[in-house]
Amino acid sequence: MRPLFRRLHRYLGLALLALWLIQAATGVLMVFHWELGDATAPGPSAPADWPALERRIDALAAEHPGSRVTSVYPTGGRDGRFDLFVEGADGAGQAVLVDGAGSEIGRWRSGGGLAGTRWLEAAVTLHQTLFAGHRGRLLIGASGLLLLTNLLLGLRLAWPARGQWGRALAFLRRGPATVRLHAWHRTLGLWLALPLLVVAGAGVLLAFDDAVEDWLVGAEPAPSILAVRSPPAVGPAHAVQLALDRFPDAIFSGLTMPSDERPWYRVRLRQRGEIRRVFGTTTVLIGLGNGMVEVANDPRGASWQRRFVDACYPVHTGEAAGLGGRLLALATALGLLTSIVLGGTLWWRRRSRPAPPN
Repeated sequence: MRPLFRRLHRYLGLALLALWLIQAATGVLMVFHWELGDATAPGPSAPADWPALERRIDALAAEHPGSRVTSVYPTGGRDGRFDLFVEGADGAGQAVLVDGAGSEIGRWRSGGGLAGTRWLEAAVTLHQTLFAGHRGRLLIGASGLLLLTNLLLGLRLAWPARGQWGRALAFLRRGPATVRLHAWHRTLGLWLALPLLVVAGAGVLLAFDDAVEDWLVGAEPAPSILAVRSPPAVGPAHAVQLALDRFPDAIFSGLTMPSDERPWYRVRLRQRGEIRRVFGTTTVLIGLGNGMVEVANDPRGASWQRRFVDACYPVHTGEAAGLGGRLLALATALGLLTSIVLGGTLWWRRRSRPAPPN
């Protein structure tokens, strides 16, 4: 079986080399993309002033007929900054960066193609969907499954004999270039195996998150809050305050605005003890017409299935283990990128080697 495993490992890697290179390279950026985003957008920050933010939300909706702000999220890299996502009448998206007092810092296209999109958001979208929406997510998930398969094949091929682990885990420093390339590729694979299985496995679950959630958790029940559509009696500032009143020790993590289909606010909060770094999973629904409060998710009393689903993202990015986990995720992405380059270079050198004389 060993020759078969070797061929499968080689040709799977070659067939998906370009896609895995994209995933690894953008994955390097993903780990600290919140901090990078704020660092590359100079401007002020200010504590959240929700009445002022509500006025900015209303002003953005009034800029163009038919447009509306769909959600508000903290930037994640610097306190006192928020991304306001705007949907135009034509469906085009725009992200507006503001400080906590509603002062605009910058804006760019969001949720579309490359043109006009901020480079960092483009890298994140490329990593998650390849700019192909739901189909792109499915393709990413399938490629992740094949990556896990190839990792297991490589691990089986690289597994050292008893008593040879010390030698196998040391990077070879001497010998012909091709021999060293093969040894480095093998050694790096052994070092990467466990963290990559965890990080990539969580990424696969994220790519199929809807199916995984439906299977483990089931369909989300319809809110029992009274869905009064008009006249709107609750604004965004009031909705956030109602949610924080329900969880006074929590921190704001995100706001989804009402729509015709869902006439309620969805407020995300982060409670102490949650493994998410910024975007907590505590979820509160606020009725648009009456301000009725309904807790959709409180992770403190959630089932293991719900906690498992909620843990996929922080495990994938490493934030579940704090700064050390994020650094490990970064090292894993860099290691995968290096391993792919080593494997491709090794194949090319062997392919280019002159044939022996007859």
